[in-house]
Amino acid sequence: VIVGGSGCGKSTLLKIMIGLQKPYSGQILYQGMDITRASDEELNDYRQNIGVLFQSSALFSSMTIKENIALPLTEYTDLDPETINNIINMKLGMVNLAGYENHNPSELSGGMKKRAGIARAMALDPRVLFLDELSAGLDPITAVELDELIINTNEALGTTMVIVSHE
Repeated sequence: VIVGGSGCGKSTLLKIMIGLQKPYSGQILYQGMDITRASDEELNDYRQNIGVLFQSSALFSSMTIKENIALPLTEYTDLDPETINNIINMKLGMVNLAGYENHNPSELSGGMKKRAGIARAMALDPRVLFLDELSAGLDPITAVELDELIINTNEALGTTMVIVSHE
């Protein structure tokens, strides 16, 4: 967990850790590879082993929840549509959103958008899951529910998680 006050650089550090931004100095090592000096191909391989939930969930508003979750699966795998559909249903079930696959993000509450973003971040079964301000903008009850979901997911899958929070 990376904790700090607003504006102290937590999200910037996260962007550096996922390879979206270069640091002024230092290294970010993942299984012996310095991602700050990685080639585009190495960085692409690295990104297929991580999942990211951005602060705003970063769901594409013009796509259904199903299409959002399918995006990494169609981009980075050769899976057939039926298998992709089964994975989507499984991931939605894991985040308690079964039945919402044909909804657009605008039809979901803030907590549901976060859970849909988590489902998309977990689509490729990443080794590391990065979560930026998971509870930002949510009421206390929904925030606690998301915390419990993350704890349960971690216990069930054993995925390494990096959580950024100001709380």
